Amino acid sequence: LFVLTKGHDDKDSLVVTRRLQLPPQKLSVRELGLELDTTYSFAVWFNLKEKGSDNEPYTYILDEDTVYMQLPEIERDSITIRDTEQIKPFFQGLTEQHLHSTSGTNNTVPITVVPQTNELIIKVFGKSITPENDGESYKFVINDNSGKYSLGNKFLERPRFYYVSEGVKPVGSEKDTIETTMRVLKLSNEQGAPKPSLTIDNEAGRMAFGAPDQTSLVSLILQSWQMSHPLDTFDIEKYHTFNLDIDLDGARNVTITVNDWGEVEWDNGVILDL
Repeated sequence: LFVLTKGHDDKDSLVVTRRLQLPPQKLSVRELGLELDTTYSFAVWFNLKEKGSDNEPYTYILDEDTVYMQLPEIERDSITIRDTEQIKPFFQGLTEQHLHSTSGTNNTVPITVVPQTNELIIKVFGKSITPENDGESYKFVINDNSGKYSLGNKFLERPRFYYVSEGVKPVGSEKDTIETTMRVLKLSNEQGAPKPSLTIDNEAGRMAFGAPDQTSLVSLILQSWQMSHPLDTFDIEKYHTFNLDIDLDGARNVTITVNDWGEVEWDNGVILDL
């Protein structure tokens, strides 16, 4: 548990921290040394390790006022995560609350904890994937620069890295489909958040799919949502699994649907070379 308050520069300052045990503990204002008539942010992080020499890739490190995921060693001038299942789920919760001094006021602070990762189930299908390609593999690549956060869960800048996963057209499959499942660090539509993008290459190394103008995964998800929820405000934090269906319907026509929401269609700008 990290209790934060904002200074005159609107930056979070750490007031107090406590290591919690499960089941959740109840801590009083007096135990934490907090002042009444003051607004605090209460941040909870689960599954963190202290910074040290034994930190392994994909563990989550607490380094003073920063949380980050330890990445693997650099390969060929780029950091590559080739098995996204190694990214273990971790969790965070944040509640801002004013502590009142009025007699009889309930100063209970509820904190909802949510995953800091997303599951992406990506399926690509259409006329370009023919039965002759049974068993052919495709490389799904997502570039990202997330994985570093303030204690209040704001994104901080870090070097770009890549998630890489292999997708295979099942032998004998009735549907002309290639698919893969990838675990990635949380996607966000907040201002300034990283905007990872997806490309798919075939075995020859040629791009099979790439969104126009490097359109991000977050934009694809948002556009699909808006097609079926035109009057609603999209809160990506409520969703932790996204099913992306990419329909390659012809030479230059692509339709993308996320979670069976609305269809997003492009007539050009997408490279299709399956």
